[in-house]
Amino acid sequence: MAQISAGDIIGDMIPNIFIASTIEDLHHLRDAVRDTILDLAYTPVMSEYGDIGYLPSASAEDSCYTTMRQCQLAIIIIGKRYGNLSTNGVSVTENEFRTARDHELPVVCLVDQEVASYKRIFEANTGVINVPGMDAPERTFSFLQTVTASRVNNAVLTFTNVSTARQHLKSQLAHFFGDLLMKQTDPMKADVKDILSEIKTLRHEFKGEGDKDAASFMKAVRFLVDDSNKAYRDIVEHVAGSIESAVPTLTASSTFTEFVEKFTGSPPDVRDVATFAQAAEFITEQHEFFRYYNWGGNHQNPDEPTGFVIGVRKDNRRVVLNRRSLETMEFFHRAMLDVSLNNP
Repeated sequence: MAQISAGDIIGDMIPNIFIASTIEDLHHLRDAVRDTILDLAYTPVMSEYGDIGYLPSASAEDSCYTTMRQCQLAIIIIGKRYGNLSTNGVSVTENEFRTARDHELPVVCLVDQEVASYKRIFEANTGVINVPGMDAPERTFSFLQTVTASRVNNAVLTFTNVSTARQHLKSQLAHFFGDLLMKQTDPMKADVKDILSEIKTLRHEFKGEGDKDAASFMKAVRFLVDDSNKAYRDIVEHVAGSIESAVPTLTASSTFTEFVEKFTGSPPDVRDVATFAQAAEFITEQHEFFRYYNWGGNHQNPDEPTGFVIGVRKDNRRVVLNRRSLETMEFFHRAMLDVSLNNP
């Protein structure tokens, strides 16, 4: 079995950022946004650069939505053109925004200042206005209203030129990063984890498990609660139903494969998913899965190696994954056993 290192995992944590907008009228701005993302060492995802994995079983439009779902953040740019309509009567860009919202992806929305001004005039004149340069002003204004009417993440940032758009983007990405650091370094967070693990341990003991393995149970729960082990925890919870149900079997299993087999009756189903194109095909097909995907690879080349692809079936909780994902789960499982069973 190939060895996996912490560096391999960290490398696939670089966020993919989807850029959604009409293209013909905003290509200079899109290129500037792409350059900004590359300067920050993140991965931009744009259709005109071949970053979409177009699948033989799906339309080009649906492939865009599939790729959007695998990104960690979306940038929505609203300019004067509303764009081509999809089969549901709204533009592809608005559908991309809806996909991001429905999958709870963070969104940065950049809006042309003139469009925002025209919208205010349009509303003040009860919908009667001549708007130069806009192909479907009512639809564009409605799209903008949809963004601002969202329950959360509903801010819009207006730009007058490429420079202001780039500055807004840098500022928002900095805010996202700062929020992440605050959550990771919050001094109360460790205390909350301790309390949570102790509560789960007490629940475990009240169920009749006794004191014999309480210490290892608590340490295993603390390992799973740690956000740095989230990928492993998510799969474990989907397989077992809850952390406290999983831990006794986890600590009694020498491998992740053994744990899965004990809970589901079958070992993990390892699929030959090694490239970006194969990963995209796998994800599109598995609608019946509880899904956790963390996939890397070069979006511009479908034949480049992908990262982790993993799912848990809803009907029987069987785990289906690629070889690299299995190696990663085994890596985390060994770390969990070391913490829960070997450390004093």
